[in-house]
Order: sequence, then C-alpha cells, then structure tokens
Amino acid sequence: MKFFGIEENYFKIKLDRPLKNSKRRYVNREGFFITLSLDTYKGLGEVAPLPGFSTESLDESLWAIEQLKKTLKKGSNYKSKELFELFKLFTNDTPCLNFALDIALCDILSQIKKVPIGQHINKNFLNKINFSSMNKSSIKENNIIKVKFGIDDIKSEINHLKKIQSNLPNNVCYRVDANNAYNVKDAIYLLNELKEFNVEYVEEPLSNMSIDNLKKIKKISSLNIALDESIIANNYKELISSGLIKYVIFKASLFGSIEKIQKLNQYLVSHDVNLVLSSALHSPIGNMSNIHVASFLELNNKHGLNNFMFYDYTKGSVPYKNNSTFVDLSSIIGLGVNLDN
Repeated sequence: MKFFGIEENYFKIKLDRPLKNSKRRYVNREGFFITLSLDTYKGLGEVAPLPGFSTESLDESLWAIEQLKKTLKKGSNYKSKELFELFKLFTNDTPCLNFALDIALCDILSQIKKVPIGQHINKNFLNKINFSSMNKSSIKENNIIKVKFGIDDIKSEINHLKKIQSNLPNNVCYRVDANNAYNVKDAIYLLNELKEFNVEYVEEPLSNMSIDNLKKIKKISSLNIALDESIIANNYKELISSGLIKYVIFKASLFGSIEKIQKLNQYLVSHDVNLVLSSALHSPIGNMSNIHVASFLELNNKHGLNNFMFYDYTKGSVPYKNNSTFVDLSSIIGLGVNLDN
C-alpha cells in the first residue's frame, strides 16, 4: 500500500457529567485523533492517555508520532506487516499511540475487505457486544451495574448501595470499583458488608495489592477480586499466577499494540481469569476501538463501554443509542465511526 501521510487533530471535550474516583476527578478528556492515509483509504485512531492510569503523557505521544512520520516516506509502498513493526518500534514508551496506530491500520485493512475490524482480525469474532451500566436510572432487568467506592466513608457508601439495591430488580449484579482505596482492615470490613449483595467482583480494593495482602482478605471472603490499574502498570503476572485474581478490568486502548493485547488475553485464559473491558472515557473513535477489541477477543462478558452518560453520541457517530444494552457490529465496515459526524 502506498503511504500518503499521518495527520493529527487535537481535541478537548468536556464530559457531560464528571467522573470521580478515590484518586481524582475527571471533567475533560483531551488527546488527538490520527488519520492514516494509505492508497485511497483513511484509517482512524484516538490517542488519549488517561491521567492516573496511563504510563505516557500526551506530549510524549506527539513526539513519538513526529519521529515515526520522519521515517515513513510519502509515496512509498509498505506492507501491512512492515507498518505494524514500525509502529511498535517507534511507540515503545507510548502504548496509547501504538494502539491508535494499529487500529487505524486495521480500519483500512477492514475497509478493503468490507468487514468490521473484529472480523478482519479474527474470523470467529463476536458481532454482538454487550454493555453493563453505570446509571441506575437506565438499568434493565438482568443487567449489571458498576458502583464506585472509596470516594466517601465506607459506611455511607454501603448505605448508598443499599438504596440503589432497593430500587432495582433482585437479579441485578453489582461490580464494585474500590480503586485502591483501602488498607487491609478497611478492605476486610468492606468485603464483609458486601456479602449480602449480589456482587460479581470487587475491583482493586487494596491500596497495596500485594499477594500477602490479597491472601489476608481472601481468608475472610469468597468474593471475586479484580485487577485494573495493575494491568496497565505491567506488574500483574505474579498476581495472576497466584490464583487469587478471577477478573481483569481492562482499558485496552491504554495497554499497547493489538498483538500485545492478544498475548495478554491468551495469558489470562491460561490462568482461568475473565477479561472485562472498561471505558477510558474516550470519544466515539476510541470507544468503538475498544468495542472491536471485545469483538476479536470473543469476550462474552458485559463491558463498561457505553459512554452515553459522559458524552453526547446522538449525532450518529456510533452504531448504538443511548441506554443501549449492546452494539451490533454485523453491518459495520472498518471502525464504524466518521469524524464528520
């Protein structure tokens, strides 16, 4: 394919409602869109490191893409394998950029085949990706709702969860995101209080997620424990191999290349650990990128990828509607997002 350039377009978007966890409050998201031009095709990707999670800054990503652009020659022909290798070489310290470039190239390769990205990567892709909810007013029967902890005191948050539970069907399942908020003593108290609820997992309850600390809390509770931040920090293998972790909550767009994501999934499957994708508060481009990851990894879980409560997606930018419980990819070609929408 003949290379005609890579363009970057900076964006800063105000969230329709702020998101707060135990560490910080998110009001805006900023980053840049990339447009990769090969032959007559254009592929899209989004580079948006998430403060508090990502290992790179936006400036580092911008510097890396400028170095890549100096190497690629306009008008020259490149095989897709060559491009993937170059992307990997120039983004060693910028995983968000690596992911965005891979997605942009896969967007083009999928357009050529006239199939969704998920199908281009894996012929056994899922064409239906299910969503969980963070909004109790829109939750539907048999759904899953994510609840943030670690923002207020534990007793107040338990009482808040009881109020939520009283207004929802009995079969609703809760995902508790503790966001590294507690010491061992408080984590044990929390897990004991959660026994009366239908909890699928508790996400990183400990400020120090060491194996010794995990063993202490697992002695008193059979609730499943999930990793999140530890995956991006790349210090997860010892925790996974301990057998104490049953879920990984994964912000794929912060992790790196598609190849690296596939290898992580294979590792988790070999240790009987479930993978659930989570939003990094992306725009439609980044959000659909993550949805395609769930598709090609064949992940049947309900994923936290419906961003309607944070953004206005009503202009047709994504192939699903507000309060949707799933997205159907069967008629999508490529990424399925248009920057002009």
